[in-house]
Amino acid sequence: MRLIRGLTAFSALPLLALASAPTWGQSAPQPAAPAGSETPTNDDDAIIVTARRVEESLQDVPASIIAFSQTSLNERAISNPFDLAKSVPGLVANADSGNASLPTFSIRGRGQFFGAASGSVETYFADVPLSAPFQIPTLPPQFFDLASVQVLKGPQGTLFGRNTTGGAVLFVPKAPTDQFEGSVRGQLGTYNNRQLEAAINVPLGNIGALRLAGFIWKREGYAKTVGGRIDGPNTVNAGGSFFSPVGPKVILPSYDVYNQDVLEARASLRLTPFEGFENTTIVTWHGDKNRATIQLDKLRPGAALANGIRAFFPNVVPNKPRIADVDVDLRKPRSSTWAFINTTLWDLTDNLRIKNIISHIRARGWGNNPSDVDGSPFPAVDLERPDRPLKNFQTVEELQLQGNLGKLDFIVGGLIDRTRQPGSNKSINITTNTFDGLFDMQFRESRYNSEAVFGSLTYHVTDALTVNAAVRHTWDDISDRSIGVNNLPREIRVAPSLTAFPSCSAPGVTSTTSCLALFNGEKKFKGLTYSAGVDFQLSEDILVYGGYRHGYKRGGFNGRGGAQLGFGPEKVDDYFVGMKSNFDLGGRSATFNIEGFWDDYKGAQRAYLDLAGGALVTTIQNVPGVRYRGFDTDLAVNLTDWFKLSANYTYVDANFTDFPDDTVPLAVAILGSNPATPRAFIDQFVARNGPQALRANTPGQFNKHKLNVQGRFHHRFEDGVEVAFLPSLSYQSKYHFNDTSTKLQAIQEVLFNGGLPVNAAADGANTSQGYSLVDARLEFNDIADRLDISFNVTNLTNKTYVIGGAGIYQFGVDTVSYAPPRLYFVEARYRF
Repeated sequence: MRLIRGLTAFSALPLLALASAPTWGQSAPQPAAPAGSETPTNDDDAIIVTARRVEESLQDVPASIIAFSQTSLNERAISNPFDLAKSVPGLVANADSGNASLPTFSIRGRGQFFGAASGSVETYFADVPLSAPFQIPTLPPQFFDLASVQVLKGPQGTLFGRNTTGGAVLFVPKAPTDQFEGSVRGQLGTYNNRQLEAAINVPLGNIGALRLAGFIWKREGYAKTVGGRIDGPNTVNAGGSFFSPVGPKVILPSYDVYNQDVLEARASLRLTPFEGFENTTIVTWHGDKNRATIQLDKLRPGAALANGIRAFFPNVVPNKPRIADVDVDLRKPRSSTWAFINTTLWDLTDNLRIKNIISHIRARGWGNNPSDVDGSPFPAVDLERPDRPLKNFQTVEELQLQGNLGKLDFIVGGLIDRTRQPGSNKSINITTNTFDGLFDMQFRESRYNSEAVFGSLTYHVTDALTVNAAVRHTWDDISDRSIGVNNLPREIRVAPSLTAFPSCSAPGVTSTTSCLALFNGEKKFKGLTYSAGVDFQLSEDILVYGGYRHGYKRGGFNGRGGAQLGFGPEKVDDYFVGMKSNFDLGGRSATFNIEGFWDDYKGAQRAYLDLAGGALVTTIQNVPGVRYRGFDTDLAVNLTDWFKLSANYTYVDANFTDFPDDTVPLAVAILGSNPATPRAFIDQFVARNGPQALRANTPGQFNKHKLNVQGRFHHRFEDGVEVAFLPSLSYQSKYHFNDTSTKLQAIQEVLFNGGLPVNAAADGANTSQGYSLVDARLEFNDIADRLDISFNVTNLTNKTYVIGGAGIYQFGVDTVSYAPPRLYFVEARYRF
């Protein structure tokens, strides 16, 4: 409580009239500016990064980081997470639960798995964590008017906290400056693509500055649904006559999916009432009506499906690419998210600074609803739009004390995080239509409290040798409260109250009885993250470094029940060594960086299907051992006066070191309950599903190889006009959507294939196959006073490739989300 009172008091600093303080001295570390400082935009090598919560040159930080300025984001046509992933080896943007309108990040194979409460990569905007638990809405990454985007690889828990056992992605907005300036950028392209971005910076004299910015993106979807279907939960389809129609039927027209309908606005006010004191307030809003879906891509060969979709619907056929035959109305109202972020910097002395960040996010939207998880025209595994939007209220307060004591730089601080998913006993806000033809609804509310204290020390032993250490202690308290109405005929949805239904555990309740499943639980976790490292400046241009990091990620609930009601924390031991270098190549500047890593995970949180009360549910379980190892490298070189080459590559090798299957006894019991099952078959099943059988799987969501190469051919004429051509090649090898693409859990083999093995990877399912992409941009810069025009094409070869999937091949079908086809657009930018 003392920590809470102290942090709360400091959160009021912006409101206090403080006396003048001394100026921050040159000998002190340079702390991160509020909400993102102005950084160079013409050369990514000179970007100022904040990986250690202070401002440093990219080449001076002993860590693997890929960073982009706003100019580079525009040059690479990066407007969303999937675009960003093309340019960052080691980074994968996943369609969460197969839904491309819910992108999540994975770094070096660590990310968000189907059904998981949280991922292993945290996104930050202006030093504020964004990822909300349980797929509730939050502020998504913003790609306009940024100072930089930084991808930090490897565990980042000591200084960034939250769930960063895989890494972090930082979005740093441009801060108000003392110069009057601004810009307008417009874009027109195929699929009626329209983008408009504008920003203006207004100095306010001695008291500060104001910056206003906005972004609009409209684009028709590049996939279409099949019109004329009787869609929604109240439906009877050919091949599904066992469904009982209740209520009115809805016939939907064809409409487009994978669209863009985004509105964003931001205002930043920087106040400097006296020397040594600075306060910056950001108010930002995001709204979107994006919709996406997965498509049924292929059927599992054979007909030996015990309970799969194909067994119920023998006439189902795969969709054609970008033609989605679904049975759910994917259209939804606009989401709305407000964020308030206030950052205070106060220089107490020449060598001591206080930094305080307080933020509040209010989000409302529909999360992963509506969606069609099986990608078929039949109500098999569907989520319809809730009657009301899901909500998320998040307040984060962080206080830091940054300082310098001779050769020692330090940061100490604390953080309080309060995240709420509010609800009401009288409303059920999630509806799931399961493949067994019965309906299941769920109301849920959650609470997430987290407190942490942290510290970081950097000691300069000599001018060349530096050692560092950091530690963070976190206390997490989460609660989850849900009411599930199971096996429920649709007409009961309009019942006046939930009290009319018996408990699912009451005597006499059968599998076909409408009943209430109640859950109300709380779990507390605490954990340490810590790191230690050393870096040595071999010469003015060569930095070598190495170290160790221990990461922690909180546990949580399997909110829908399951064999394991909850799951424990995830921990990782990360060992790394690297080099950063600047050199001349024929008198021209160049950089080359490389880092190797070895990560051992204990209790890794992974998602699997399980049985709960006779129903299939997605649960999170702790896998005892997973190992990742590999290296990152990047190169930037000015080969001639007219050509610059940038390239980066990541290699990752991953395997399970300890992966028991605790579902074998239950699976054997199900097989043995059928007298017709031969004993020899059961013995073979047990032998095939031994204690470590699941080690045969390859971990999901990582590419073994990922490469990006971009060239910039340029020439400036005597009249000042510059012509530049920027071709880009990106390649990534295949990756699996989940961890059981080779070997299913024993219970899944029994439920979906009568006890026979299923190898999705061998059939090319649950997999994004490797692919290469070519993009190109032709620029005409300064063709008039501060006017630039460019012509762009992405996916030049019109490659058909996928960006995610639900990983449900055990159901008898493979489902995927498709990436955009070839897109053209023209762009104009005016600076003033």
